Amino acid sequence: MKIPKIHRACPWTVASVMVAASVLRPLMPACSLQAADSMIWPLYRGNAQRTGVSPSKGPEKMRVRWEVPLTHEIASAPVVHEKGRLYLAAGTDAWCADAAEKVSWRHDFAKSRHADKFGSWNGFLTALELDGKVRWALDLKDRLTSAPAVTANGEVLIVSFEGTLFKVSAKGELIWQTEAKGRYSSPLVTADGRVLVGTQDGFLRVYALADGKLVSELKLLPNWGAITASPVPGGDGVIYLGGQDGVLRAIE
Repeated sequence: MKIPKIHRACPWTVASVMVAASVLRPLMPACSLQAADSMIWPLYRGNAQRTGVSPSKGPEKMRVRWEVPLTHEIASAPVVHEKGRLYLAAGTDAWCADAAEKVSWRHDFAKSRHADKFGSWNGFLTALELDGKVRWALDLKDRLTSAPAVTANGEVLIVSFEGTLFKVSAKGELIWQTEAKGRYSSPLVTADGRVLVGTQDGFLRVYALADGKLVSELKLLPNWGAITASPVPGGDGVIYLGGQDGVLRAIE
């Protein structure tokens, strides 16, 4: 299986906060992307390729600068704006906190009926404005169990509990959907228009970003088990991922 090249890291700006979740994974915020300099950490693990690599230095003093209590367990990573604003999820709420040690706003998804007590098990993918108001909410009619990936033009890729891979426009319109058997693996988007998903039946599958058609697939678990971990790029044309069989693999 030939793995397509991956986007290089580049600066982003935020236009909206995207949220999806499940009982097994917490609410996952992400930001829609455009080339600019206003975002420090716009997505889960930094970018649509989930590299987890930051251009910034880590802390040196190792001391707490500030704390903001949000009254719920915080189990997802925030996305970070350059002006010190952090967007994150706690419980079934989305929050905006800032460097002034205060909460700027809170959006209750259960109250707006865009989530239930388990998160996005009611099927809604929701985009919020930066002030916490709902920009759009799309009912995908299945439990959402993966973190969304967001492309440079704001298109959203997300996998549901039954394994359907969805592509949604920046305006909240469904572009296409395809049966991927992905369930828990968050999609990986590549620079040449491919979407990679680890699947419940032990495959790594590659779909065309444009139309959702299957491009190629590779069976990784021959007997039993799922690929539940999201694939990540190594920056050298190799994809790394693990499976329920306890094996870490490098795919080229």
